[in-house]
Amino acid sequence: MSALCALVLGAACGDGAGAPTTDPDANPPSDAVGDTDRDHAVGPDDRFIVAGVAAGVRGDGLSLALGSETLATAGDGPFTFTSALEAGAAYAVTVATHPTAPAQTCTVAAGEGVVTTHVTAVRVGCVTDRFSVGGTVQGAKGPGLVLALNGDATLPVADDGPFVFPEPIEDGATFAVTVGSHPPGQLCVVSNGLGALAGADVTSVSVACADAAPSQAASPSAAPSRASPPPA
Repeated sequence: MSALCALVLGAACGDGAGAPTTDPDANPPSDAVGDTDRDHAVGPDDRFIVAGVAAGVRGDGLSLALGSETLATAGDGPFTFTSALEAGAAYAVTVATHPTAPAQTCTVAAGEGVVTTHVTAVRVGCVTDRFSVGGTVQGAKGPGLVLALNGDATLPVADDGPFVFPEPIEDGATFAVTVGSHPPGQLCVVSNGLGALAGADVTSVSVACADAAPSQAASPSAAPSRASPPPA
């Protein structure tokens, strides 16, 4: 009966007393599973890298810091510190130096934590700094003077004194200050009105106004001023 049962059912049917028979090799105990079948546990000798990606870099000189290591980056793209950290070590990626020419400010995201595996999610983003353009007006008599920056932004100037265009422009960009309209009965000339931003606010633009001849005063806005370059 047992042979017939095994032939038909393909399974052990017992020893004739109702107790099932088992193959001692069919299901080995759990301690028979080799180490190669288990997940690898992180050990005290394991070391892990810290890496990430930089974006928005336009200037030169960006460097990042991880502990005592400083890493210079060549621009946008991936970066990897050479220092390898052990599991459980704290890490903090910071900006050691910001780019220049043009001047930029960079920030780090996901740059701090505790090492449990390779760190690859550090992100560094850079934006170009902006600076203002301004200067001084001399000789203006009353309202009517309007200055222009790059032919777009305009600034009414009511009297002598300092002026600053309200919208800053990116470092490295060129600027041109001109006279959009002259005060009644006067003509104004711009000096040091052409240049490029170089990591600082521009404060040296000079606008000098003087009484116009009768023929010139008849149409004060007909002859917009040309900005003269800064002295060599």
